[in-house]
Amino acid sequence: MAPKKKVEEVKKVKFGRPGNTLRMGLVGLPNVGKSTTFNVLTKCSIPAENFPFCTIDPHEAVVNVPDERMDWLSATFKPKNTIAAVLRIWDIAGLVPNAHEGEGLGNAFLSNIQSVDGIYHVCRAFNDEDIVHTEGEVNPVRDLSIIQSELIFKDLAQATNRAAEYAKKAEQNKKMKELKEEYDALVKCQKILESGKPLRLCDDWTSKEVEIVNKYQFLTTKPTVYLVNMSERDFIRQKNKWLPKIKEWVDANGGGPIIPYSAAFEMEYQECGDSEEDKKAYLEKTGAKKSMIDKIIKTGYDYLDLIHFFTCGPDEVRCWTIQRGTKAPQAAGVIHTDMERGFICAETYRYEDIRELGDENAVKAAGKLHQNGKNYEVLDGDICFFKFNVSKGKSERLSSLLSKYEYAVDVKSSLDYVCCRDIAVPLDVPLADDIDKVLCLGANMVETPIYAAQIVAKRLEQNPRRPLTLILSGGIGRLTPLLCDNVVAWAKKEGLTDLVAQLPTGGVPYQSRLKGLAQTEELKPVKEEDAIEFSRHGYKSRDDLEGFLTESNLYLEVILGILVVKEKLIDYTDICIIDRHSAVSFDKNSFSGKLIVVLENTSTNTGNNVTHTKELLADADLLSPESRMAVVDIPYLGRRALATLAWHFGPLVAGFEARMPPVLLNYPEDFPTLPDRVLGIHMAAGELLRLAKYSIGSPQQRFFDRPEDFPRSLYQQVVEAEPLLNEMRRILGENVPA
Repeated sequence: MAPKKKVEEVKKVKFGRPGNTLRMGLVGLPNVGKSTTFNVLTKCSIPAENFPFCTIDPHEAVVNVPDERMDWLSATFKPKNTIAAVLRIWDIAGLVPNAHEGEGLGNAFLSNIQSVDGIYHVCRAFNDEDIVHTEGEVNPVRDLSIIQSELIFKDLAQATNRAAEYAKKAEQNKKMKELKEEYDALVKCQKILESGKPLRLCDDWTSKEVEIVNKYQFLTTKPTVYLVNMSERDFIRQKNKWLPKIKEWVDANGGGPIIPYSAAFEMEYQECGDSEEDKKAYLEKTGAKKSMIDKIIKTGYDYLDLIHFFTCGPDEVRCWTIQRGTKAPQAAGVIHTDMERGFICAETYRYEDIRELGDENAVKAAGKLHQNGKNYEVLDGDICFFKFNVSKGKSERLSSLLSKYEYAVDVKSSLDYVCCRDIAVPLDVPLADDIDKVLCLGANMVETPIYAAQIVAKRLEQNPRRPLTLILSGGIGRLTPLLCDNVVAWAKKEGLTDLVAQLPTGGVPYQSRLKGLAQTEELKPVKEEDAIEFSRHGYKSRDDLEGFLTESNLYLEVILGILVVKEKLIDYTDICIIDRHSAVSFDKNSFSGKLIVVLENTSTNTGNNVTHTKELLADADLLSPESRMAVVDIPYLGRRALATLAWHFGPLVAGFEARMPPVLLNYPEDFPTLPDRVLGIHMAAGELLRLAKYSIGSPQQRFFDRPEDFPRSLYQQVVEAEPLLNEMRRILGENVPA
């Protein structure tokens, strides 16, 4: 009789996709002890005042995950560096009822939760008349229900909107099976949430559905560890009237670890001294059994079903984090994507074996070192050495990296946020009368030079005796032909007939008159194929732009049309134009006019617009660090230039944002080739990173305030996937801008 076939255990599919760095968010109502708990967990001090919303932006800190195996391995191998597994903890400001409708500080907090891998849900189980409770009286079961309801409402709004979006797409593209699958998964989410249940409570998800749902980072899919903050007295005697009711509620709502602790006790425990003797004496004095901090940190890891493997050698002993069930190639990929792509085998032995036998040589001699293939499932405590060989072509490597990046980052949503925004700032902004430079940057929008002309007019009116320098910076990009069409349409509306007649063929009548030319200078109009080529590959030097009708030329035509032709505020004789060919011969001491125009045909696409502009100003002897500057800019791929130019050329007086109509870019449809798709994700990632970088610090240090709708979860995805983008850029060489 044939032996029975072994039935493989069906593994339950899990939500989430935490990487080597785990992020946990501290969530709860105001004044339940989140910030105090955060201070204890991270041993750092942030405000913990007794009023709601003392935490407005999520404070983040990094803590080592306790693992005695790591300590022993480090002592045994004596490496130059020891790198432990870390846990990133975010202190997220307190939620209130109806936060999903904007109550309290509203949706921003819910968005913060979206970017974490798991949740520490802090609930208050102590009475203290000195610490107010926003709901009037202490009732942790009610508080738990409030938070869960807010998370469900937020998820339901997202599922409903996304389902409606995919219903249209599925109807229009009936042959695309994946659109129907996406729609069905979202409808399933919608029905579960409408029933008042969190998504993690449903246990009949398929692996395909989980893959789809993971993309949206629904709040109610996130594993939750419940932290019950008790009084010191209750913690020491290990009794509290609310614990049975909390356990009953948690079991009825999907289950999860419950850790009773006292934030007040833990704070005093940390302050009693750094030595083990001091801490032991404090425990004996109070009658408490132990601190709960290590358990809180470790439970966050364990509940997400994460395990550790180690790499050990004379240079480094390091702990790596993977989800339980990860195969050897994917575990190697946590270290470096090349190791997964070129995986050959994994040499592994168990921590228990080296601990018992003493060293690596003894492990090998005892036959405990195993060579495993691609189907090997890495176990908790494995010590691994991966063998790999990378020899595949560029295209295949790039395609593999792109797939990983698109799995890690919601590129379409990032592009939508970066490009599809309608932003306007009023003109009536005070200008210092000692300003002597106005920098005009643009993104293919005629509104930007119009706005710059208004700023110049205002400055000339304030201080007509002092010459003003106008810097125009712009080259050729994907939307340059659109800018030309917009300028022609604007000129027609304003009655500038010579501009309407000559610009489509490359004529620049106002610049020609400024240069004193008898006939209109003819420049080569930028065709769509030229724009795509420049956008895709960039340009190595400014010589590549010679003879083209660049964005700088178009900006100048608009500004001259307003200042000289329409408003007649100045004459051509009051203006001097400088480019890289004439800068050295310019003598500012003999200039008696009102406006110096610096024409710089470059842009952020080269990655060196700051260098070029600075060199040009230096050649013309116009680079003075004490000068003051106003900047006219738009959000789309220009903020980095705004910030760095301000640092280089003097204090920033004001940054003006002209109106930017939405730019519709469909990913990946508008990026057909592999290099195009890398350019698309570069555009999406770059602006999010710059928004975050230049909007931090004090009001004097930052260049602008971070938008209220800043997508923190998308930003976190971009930050963590940046090594993938850098690797793709390395493969493509100069084809993608820095």
